Amino acid sequence: MNKTASFFVCGLLSVLASACKQDPACSELGTCGGDLLGLWALDIYHSSCSEDLYDPPADQRLVKGDVQAARSPSIEPAFSDWCSLLITQAVDPIQKVPPRYFIESGKIGVAQVEYKADGTYSTGFARTGTSYFDFPSMCVRQFGAVDKPGATVCQQLQVHVRESGLGEGSYRNTECAPSAEDPGGCVCKYDVAEVGGGGGGQYRYLSSNEIMHLPNTPNFPEKATFCRNGDSLELTGSEGEYLFNIVGLRTLSLGKVNCADGIQGPAEIGPDCGSVCGVACAGCTDGVQGGMELGVDCGPVCNQDCPPPATP
Repeated sequence: MNKTASFFVCGLLSVLASACKQDPACSELGTCGGDLLGLWALDIYHSSCSEDLYDPPADQRLVKGDVQAARSPSIEPAFSDWCSLLITQAVDPIQKVPPRYFIESGKIGVAQVEYKADGTYSTGFARTGTSYFDFPSMCVRQFGAVDKPGATVCQQLQVHVRESGLGEGSYRNTECAPSAEDPGGCVCKYDVAEVGGGGGGQYRYLSSNEIMHLPNTPNFPEKATFCRNGDSLELTGSEGEYLFNIVGLRTLSLGKVNCADGIQGPAEIGPDCGSVCGVACAGCTDGVQGGMELGVDCGPVCNQDCPPPATP
Protein backbone atom coordinates (compact mmCIF):
# COMPACT_ATOMS: atom_id res chain seq x y z
CA MET A 1 0.00 0.00 0.00
CA ASN A 2 1.48 3.39 -0.98
CA LYS A 3 1.75 6.33 1.43
CA THR A 4 -1.23 8.16 -0.09
CA ALA A 5 -3.51 5.14 0.26
CA SER A 6 -2.24 4.46 3.77
CA PHE A 7 -2.92 8.08 4.80
CA PHE A 8 -6.44 7.91 3.32
CA VAL A 9 -7.31 4.63 5.14
CA CYS A 10 -5.97 5.90 8.45
CA GLY A 11 -7.88 9.16 8.05
CA LEU A 12 -11.09 7.31 7.21
CA LEU A 13 -10.73 5.04 10.25
CA SER A 14 -10.14 8.07 12.45
CA VAL A 15 -13.30 9.77 11.16
CA LEU A 16 -15.36 6.61 11.65
CA ALA A 17 -14.02 6.13 15.17
CA SER A 18 -14.87 9.69 16.15
CA ALA A 19 -18.31 9.43 14.55
CA CYS A 20 -19.11 6.27 16.52
CA LYS A 21 -17.93 7.64 19.85
CA GLN A 22 -20.81 8.60 22.15
CA ASP A 23 -20.09 11.57 24.39
CA PRO A 24 -21.37 11.39 27.99
CA ALA A 25 -24.75 13.09 28.46
CA CYS A 26 -23.49 14.66 31.70
CA SER A 27 -20.94 17.42 31.20
CA GLU A 28 -17.71 17.12 33.16
CA LEU A 29 -17.57 19.32 36.27
CA GLY A 30 -14.60 21.18 37.71
CA THR A 31 -11.15 19.59 38.06
CA CYS A 32 -9.33 22.13 40.22
CA GLY A 33 -8.46 19.66 43.00
CA GLY A 34 -8.36 20.79 46.63
CA ASP A 35 -9.16 19.36 50.06
CA LEU A 36 -11.70 16.52 50.06
CA LEU A 37 -12.00 16.00 53.81
CA GLY A 38 -15.40 16.35 55.43
CA LEU A 39 -19.07 15.41 55.05
CA TRP A 40 -20.72 16.51 51.79
CA ALA A 41 -24.34 16.30 50.67
CA LEU A 42 -26.83 17.34 48.01
CA ASP A 43 -29.28 20.10 48.75
CA ILE A 44 -31.58 22.32 46.69
CA TYR A 45 -28.59 24.30 45.42
CA HIS A 46 -26.62 21.24 44.30
CA SER A 47 -27.38 18.45 41.88
CA SER A 48 -26.51 15.07 40.40
CA CYS A 49 -26.47 13.94 36.78
CA SER A 50 -27.08 10.41 35.52
CA GLU A 51 -26.98 8.99 32.02
CA ASP A 52 -30.39 8.05 30.63
CA LEU A 53 -30.25 4.26 30.67
CA TYR A 54 -32.74 1.53 29.89
CA ASP A 55 -32.83 -0.97 32.74
CA PRO A 56 -35.59 -3.55 32.25
CA PRO A 57 -37.24 -5.03 35.34
CA ALA A 58 -36.31 -8.56 36.35
CA ASP A 59 -38.87 -11.16 35.28
CA GLN A 60 -39.40 -13.46 38.24
CA ARG A 61 -41.28 -16.03 36.18
CA LEU A 62 -37.99 -17.50 34.94
CA VAL A 63 -34.89 -18.29 36.96
CA LYS A 64 -32.20 -15.97 35.62
CA GLY A 65 -34.44 -15.33 32.64
CA ASP A 66 -33.04 -11.80 32.19
CA VAL A 67 -29.38 -12.81 32.21
CA GLN A 68 -27.96 -12.21 28.76
CA ALA A 69 -25.53 -14.52 27.05
CA ALA A 70 -21.99 -13.20 26.68
CA ARG A 71 -21.46 -10.77 23.77
CA SER A 72 -25.20 -10.59 23.07
CA PRO A 73 -26.88 -7.19 22.48
CA SER A 74 -28.80 -5.41 25.22
CA ILE A 75 -32.43 -6.30 25.85
CA GLU A 76 -34.77 -4.00 23.92
CA PRO A 77 -37.79 -2.34 25.56
CA ALA A 78 -40.93 -4.40 25.12
CA PHE A 79 -44.54 -4.42 26.24
CA SER A 80 -43.68 -7.48 28.33
CA ASP A 81 -41.53 -5.27 30.58
CA TRP A 82 -44.56 -3.20 31.50
CA CYS A 83 -46.90 -6.17 31.65
CA SER A 84 -44.69 -8.44 33.74
CA LEU A 85 -46.76 -10.11 36.43
CA LEU A 86 -49.71 -7.79 35.83
CA ILE A 87 -52.79 -10.00 35.44
CA THR A 88 -56.20 -8.31 35.43
CA GLN A 89 -59.58 -9.96 35.21
CA ALA A 90 -63.24 -9.06 34.88
CA VAL A 91 -64.28 -10.04 38.41
CA ASP A 92 -63.04 -8.77 41.78
CA PRO A 93 -60.26 -8.36 42.47
CA ILE A 94 -59.50 -6.79 39.12
CA GLN A 95 -55.80 -7.23 39.78
CA LYS A 96 -54.82 -10.84 40.45
CA VAL A 97 -51.05 -10.29 40.58
CA PRO A 98 -49.54 -6.84 41.31
CA PRO A 99 -47.32 -5.15 38.73
CA ARG A 100 -43.64 -4.74 39.52
CA TYR A 101 -42.32 -1.30 40.34
CA PHE A 102 -38.98 -0.37 38.85
CA ILE A 103 -37.06 2.77 37.96
CA GLU A 104 -35.01 2.94 34.78
CA SER A 105 -32.78 5.94 35.40
CA GLY A 106 -34.19 7.49 38.54
CA LYS A 107 -32.49 10.70 39.62
CA ILE A 108 -30.22 10.58 42.66
CA GLY A 109 -32.00 13.10 44.86
CA VAL A 110 -30.29 12.32 48.17
CA ALA A 111 -26.53 11.86 48.43
CA GLN A 112 -24.01 11.97 51.25
CA VAL A 113 -20.28 11.43 50.81
CA GLU A 114 -17.76 11.64 53.64
CA TYR A 115 -13.99 11.63 53.14
CA LYS A 116 -11.96 10.93 56.29
CA ALA A 117 -8.34 11.69 57.13
CA ASP A 118 -7.53 7.98 57.52
CA GLY A 119 -8.04 7.42 53.78
CA THR A 120 -11.53 5.94 54.03
CA TYR A 121 -14.83 7.18 52.66
CA SER A 122 -18.53 6.38 53.22
CA THR A 123 -21.57 7.12 51.08
CA GLY A 124 -25.36 7.02 51.16
CA PHE A 125 -27.72 7.53 48.21
CA ALA A 126 -31.42 7.52 47.38
CA ARG A 127 -33.38 7.90 44.15
CA THR A 128 -36.22 10.38 44.57
CA GLY A 129 -38.92 12.06 42.54
CA THR A 130 -42.10 11.06 40.74
CA SER A 131 -42.13 8.19 38.22
CA TYR A 132 -44.75 6.83 35.86
CA PHE A 133 -45.98 3.44 34.67
CA ASP A 134 -47.68 3.42 31.28
CA PHE A 135 -49.73 0.23 31.07
CA PRO A 136 -50.84 -0.40 27.45
CA SER A 137 -54.43 -1.41 26.84
CA MET A 138 -53.30 -4.88 25.75
CA CYS A 139 -51.81 -5.42 29.24
CA VAL A 140 -54.65 -4.04 31.34
CA ARG A 141 -57.56 -5.63 29.51
CA GLN A 142 -56.18 -8.81 27.97
CA PHE A 143 -57.81 -10.97 30.66
CA GLY A 144 -61.21 -9.28 30.53
CA ALA A 145 -60.97 -6.32 32.87
CA VAL A 146 -63.79 -3.82 32.20
CA ASP A 147 -64.95 -0.43 33.44
CA LYS A 148 -67.69 -0.40 36.08
CA PRO A 149 -70.17 2.31 37.12
CA GLY A 150 -68.20 4.82 39.17
CA ALA A 151 -64.91 2.94 38.80
CA THR A 152 -62.86 2.74 35.62
CA VAL A 153 -60.34 -0.03 35.10
CA CYS A 154 -57.61 2.45 36.02
CA GLN A 155 -59.32 3.44 39.27
CA GLN A 156 -59.80 -0.20 40.17
CA LEU A 157 -56.16 -0.89 39.35
CA GLN A 158 -55.06 1.99 41.57
CA VAL A 159 -56.98 0.65 44.55
CA HIS A 160 -55.50 -2.83 44.26
CA VAL A 161 -51.97 -1.59 43.65
CA ARG A 162 -52.18 0.34 46.91
CA GLU A 163 -53.82 -2.49 48.82
CA SER A 164 -51.22 -4.97 47.57
CA GLY A 165 -48.62 -3.20 49.72
CA LEU A 166 -46.73 -1.75 46.75
CA GLY A 167 -47.94 1.69 47.74
CA GLU A 168 -45.72 1.61 50.81
CA GLY A 169 -42.01 1.68 51.50
CA SER A 170 -40.00 3.13 48.62
CA TYR A 171 -43.03 3.72 46.33
CA ARG A 172 -45.95 5.78 47.57
CA ASN A 173 -49.02 7.78 46.59
CA THR A 174 -49.93 5.71 43.53
CA GLU A 175 -52.52 7.33 41.25
CA CYS A 176 -53.80 5.74 38.03
CA ALA A 177 -55.75 7.50 35.26
CA PRO A 178 -56.84 6.61 31.70
CA SER A 179 -54.16 7.14 29.07
CA ALA A 180 -54.92 9.98 26.65
CA GLU A 181 -52.75 8.42 23.93
CA ASP A 182 -53.84 4.79 24.36
CA PRO A 183 -57.61 4.36 24.90
CA GLY A 184 -58.14 1.52 27.33
CA GLY A 185 -54.67 1.85 28.83
CA CYS A 186 -53.67 3.35 32.18
CA VAL A 187 -50.95 5.71 33.34
CA CYS A 188 -49.97 5.29 36.99
CA LYS A 189 -47.70 7.76 38.75
CA TYR A 190 -46.01 7.21 42.09
CA ASP A 191 -43.54 8.96 44.38
CA VAL A 192 -40.15 7.36 44.78
CA ALA A 193 -37.80 7.32 47.77
CA GLU A 194 -35.61 4.33 46.99
CA VAL A 195 -32.56 4.04 49.24
CA GLY A 196 -29.59 2.11 47.87
CA GLY A 197 -26.11 2.25 46.44
CA GLY A 198 -24.48 3.34 49.68
CA GLY A 199 -21.29 1.90 51.06
CA GLY A 200 -17.72 2.84 51.61
CA GLY A 201 -14.12 1.86 51.26
CA GLN A 202 -10.75 3.50 50.79
CA TYR A 203 -9.61 6.29 48.49
CA ARG A 204 -6.24 7.12 46.98
CA TYR A 205 -5.00 10.29 45.30
CA LEU A 206 -3.84 9.64 41.75
CA SER A 207 -2.94 13.28 41.14
CA SER A 208 -3.77 16.70 42.51
CA ASN A 209 -7.27 16.52 40.99
CA GLU A 210 -8.04 12.81 40.57
CA ILE A 211 -8.77 10.07 43.09
CA MET A 212 -9.54 6.37 42.99
CA HIS A 213 -12.30 4.82 45.11
CA LEU A 214 -11.60 1.28 46.34
CA PRO A 215 -14.96 -0.05 47.62
CA ASN A 216 -15.17 -2.56 50.46
CA THR A 217 -17.84 -4.54 48.62
CA PRO A 218 -16.80 -6.71 45.65
CA ASN A 219 -17.10 -3.88 43.12
CA PHE A 220 -14.57 -2.49 40.68
CA PRO A 221 -12.34 0.44 41.70
CA GLU A 222 -13.40 3.65 39.95
CA LYS A 223 -11.66 6.95 39.31
CA ALA A 224 -13.06 10.45 39.66
CA THR A 225 -11.86 13.99 39.06
CA PHE A 226 -12.78 16.62 41.65
CA CYS A 227 -12.82 20.31 42.47
CA ARG A 228 -13.16 21.78 45.98
CA ASN A 229 -14.17 25.44 46.00
CA GLY A 230 -15.01 26.71 49.47
CA ASP A 231 -18.06 24.81 50.72
CA SER A 232 -18.70 23.17 47.32
CA LEU A 233 -17.28 19.92 45.96
CA GLU A 234 -17.73 18.66 42.39
CA LEU A 235 -17.09 15.02 41.40
CA THR A 236 -17.04 13.52 37.90
CA GLY A 237 -16.41 9.91 36.94
CA SER A 238 -13.15 9.85 34.96
CA GLU A 239 -13.25 8.92 31.28
CA GLY A 240 -16.96 8.11 31.32
CA GLU A 241 -16.86 5.95 34.48
CA TYR A 242 -19.81 5.92 36.87
CA LEU A 243 -19.40 7.36 40.35
CA PHE A 244 -19.37 4.95 43.29
CA ASN A 245 -20.40 2.06 40.99
CA ILE A 246 -23.95 3.39 40.70
CA VAL A 247 -24.97 2.60 37.15
CA GLY A 248 -25.61 5.82 35.25
CA LEU A 249 -24.36 8.26 37.92
CA ARG A 250 -21.75 10.51 36.28
CA THR A 251 -21.50 13.72 38.31
CA LEU A 252 -22.24 15.04 41.79
CA SER A 253 -22.24 18.66 42.94
CA LEU A 254 -22.15 18.67 46.74
CA GLY A 255 -22.23 21.14 49.63
CA LYS A 256 -20.28 20.98 52.91
CA VAL A 257 -22.37 19.82 55.88
CA ASN A 258 -22.02 21.77 59.13
CA CYS A 259 -24.39 20.65 61.88
CA ALA A 260 -23.28 23.29 64.39
CA ASP A 261 -23.62 26.59 62.55
CA GLY A 262 -27.21 27.37 63.54
CA ILE A 263 -28.52 27.53 59.96
CA GLN A 264 -30.13 25.04 57.58
CA GLY A 265 -27.36 23.71 55.35
CA PRO A 266 -27.00 21.00 52.68
CA ALA A 267 -29.29 17.99 53.28
CA GLU A 268 -30.51 19.43 56.59
CA ILE A 269 -34.28 19.48 57.05
CA GLY A 270 -34.05 22.31 59.54
CA PRO A 271 -31.25 24.25 61.25
CA ASP A 272 -28.67 21.63 62.30
CA CYS A 273 -31.21 18.78 62.21
CA GLY A 274 -32.28 15.91 60.00
CA SER A 275 -30.80 12.52 59.27
CA VAL A 276 -27.53 14.00 58.00
CA CYS A 277 -26.95 15.52 61.45
CA GLY A 278 -28.36 12.59 63.41
CA VAL A 279 -30.84 14.91 65.15
CA ALA A 280 -34.61 14.84 64.62
CA CYS A 281 -36.21 18.13 63.58
CA ALA A 282 -39.11 19.65 65.50
CA GLY A 283 -41.57 18.52 62.82
CA CYS A 284 -40.87 14.90 63.74
CA THR A 285 -43.04 15.20 66.83
CA ASP A 286 -46.13 16.91 65.39
CA GLY A 287 -48.21 13.76 64.88
CA VAL A 288 -48.65 14.21 61.13
CA GLN A 289 -46.73 13.07 58.04
CA GLY A 290 -44.94 16.04 56.53
CA GLY A 291 -41.89 17.05 54.56
CA MET A 292 -39.68 14.08 53.72
CA GLU A 293 -41.19 11.80 56.36
CA LEU A 294 -42.12 8.34 55.10
CA GLY A 295 -44.89 8.03 57.68
CA VAL A 296 -46.18 9.92 60.72
CA ASP A 297 -43.06 11.26 62.45
CA CYS A 298 -40.90 8.47 61.01
CA GLY A 299 -38.39 7.72 58.31
CA PRO A 300 -34.69 8.54 57.87
CA VAL A 301 -35.26 12.26 58.31
CA CYS A 302 -36.61 11.60 61.83
CA ASN A 303 -34.12 8.86 62.70
CA GLN A 304 -37.11 6.61 63.36
CA ASP A 305 -38.12 3.50 61.40
CA CYS A 306 -41.70 3.46 60.13
CA PRO A 307 -43.92 0.52 61.17
CA PRO A 308 -44.56 -2.09 58.46
CA PRO A 309 -47.78 -1.57 56.45
CA ALA A 310 -50.86 -3.38 57.67
CA THR A 311 -51.75 -6.53 55.74
CA PRO A 312 -54.79 -5.84 53.54
